[in-house]
Amino acid sequence: MTSTLVGSGPAMTKVWRAPSFWRRTLAAVLLMFVGGLLAATPASAHALLEQSNPTNGEVLPKAPNQVEFDFSENVSLSLGYVRVVDTKGNRVDDGKTSNPGGDGSKVAIGLPSGLPDGGYIASYRVISADSHPVSGAISFAVGTGAAPNIDSAGTQTSAASSDPVVAIAYPVVRWLGYLGFSLLVGVIAFAGFVHRPLRRDKRIRRIGWIGFDIAIGSTVLGVLLQGVYGAGRGLGSLFDYSLIAATLETNLGRMYALRLVVLGFLGVLLWEWLSARVVARWLTYTATGLAVCMAATISGGGHASSQGFSPVMLGADMLHLLAMGMWIGGLVIVLAVVIPRVDDEDMPQVVGEFSNLALLSVIVIIVTGAFQALVQVGSFGALFSTTYGWLVVAKIVGLLILVVLAYGSRSWVNNRVAAQTEDVPVPTRAKLRNRIIAEVVVAAAVIGVAAVLVSEPPAKDVYAAPANTTVTFSNGSTAQVTVDPDRAGQNALHIYVFDKNGAIQNVPKVTTTIEQKAAKVGPLEVPLTKAGTGHFLTSRQNFPIKGDWTITITLNLGEFDQYVASTVVTVG
Repeated sequence: MTSTLVGSGPAMTKVWRAPSFWRRTLAAVLLMFVGGLLAATPASAHALLEQSNPTNGEVLPKAPNQVEFDFSENVSLSLGYVRVVDTKGNRVDDGKTSNPGGDGSKVAIGLPSGLPDGGYIASYRVISADSHPVSGAISFAVGTGAAPNIDSAGTQTSAASSDPVVAIAYPVVRWLGYLGFSLLVGVIAFAGFVHRPLRRDKRIRRIGWIGFDIAIGSTVLGVLLQGVYGAGRGLGSLFDYSLIAATLETNLGRMYALRLVVLGFLGVLLWEWLSARVVARWLTYTATGLAVCMAATISGGGHASSQGFSPVMLGADMLHLLAMGMWIGGLVIVLAVVIPRVDDEDMPQVVGEFSNLALLSVIVIIVTGAFQALVQVGSFGALFSTTYGWLVVAKIVGLLILVVLAYGSRSWVNNRVAAQTEDVPVPTRAKLRNRIIAEVVVAAAVIGVAAVLVSEPPAKDVYAAPANTTVTFSNGSTAQVTVDPDRAGQNALHIYVFDKNGAIQNVPKVTTTIEQKAAKVGPLEVPLTKAGTGHFLTSRQNFPIKGDWTITITLNLGEFDQYVASTVVTVG
């Protein structure tokens, strides 16, 4: 329980205000949490290609009936494609896609009978549950043909559109969406729970309607942009009806549509709530509930909806959004309404009550943010080795700066109260205004980082630590084997050979094969290059599927002096 000084004139008394403040605030937070759990829907992890049939580089005695791709979660082809072309770039598939066995995580494209011998490339572009396009390709050969060499042998997550304008516009629209949401939540929290007399102030009403207009506009633009972003098209296709219809079939599209419905109800309610002389409490709590529903549509279309324990992740993400909205939206109201319009007598009380709400918001942001980072980053290595990880670091730095600035604003309140009872200098409004302006600028930057963050695949889905293992030969020599990044697809394979004393050993030649015995793949010869004394490598070795791969190494020390050893590496 905390206290603040309230009253009128010099004869101020110390009274406990916490019960009413915390009762209202905790009731709102409880409503948010319950809403988060009720809005949660089952989902799975970020889409990764787990295997294909045929496998990449496979040579088949006769043509298959179809090419199949198996992903780690359900994917959508509404904005994507699956194609098979020959070495001249001509399409050879029949254009009929399917989900084998009715499994949404599997997509297949049919092939006509009588496909001639030769090399072929099968490529795909699908939309994962968290709205990110995922693209890649495999090659295979039929009969006497040779599989073409391709750049990508596995999943390649496209975090940006191929059109540079769309790539910039996409996070900007997300940023506007967060801004509109924050302004709406700030108005509801401030006028509903912090200082109710401000509800009918024309400036706070203006802020509420600006937030509403931005939220509506960013939602409509989000629907239009998602189509061209997912399909890899330019702004010229922004109003393409087929892309809009396809977007509305995706999870993100449905969340956008739901958000428009919620905003429709909220718009009607805001009109009554901001205009009425006396407001029934049910109107305030209904507005709060609609803000929770709006947060659910944002979380439901992002990374939180595609994590393994979705109800908890969605609840945490919604609380994170709502706490950030209360804090940032409240800062705007303090800057635009409280500082210019509240008199000196009430200023410490109003800013002090918002300071309490901001403190609660900071605690919620830290707890939920740390939880989400643990889930979506996964490891310390991923934090500094992926774009998503560095964006999380930038967001943390921004929040720390905000906390320092907020502490300064809280100190202003304490000093202002102290000046009314003690002979100390009175802090000016200008000083508070400058602190709040700094907070708003940094907060806008943090929202910008968050907007880019949701456009990136989670760090744990794109980061993999290299696999390291050591094998020992019968002559006492050892070989250190490194597979980097230890994911299905292209990997760098390094082999370092040491003698029985642990010194690097000059070996004339090393040969290696890899084999996936469970899937009956291989043995496949590995084309090693000697990179230095005792160091052999290949930078583009393909491990086509996940699982335990047996790596067999042969040391050729002389014409009749060979040693063979094997090790098993689990490729994720």
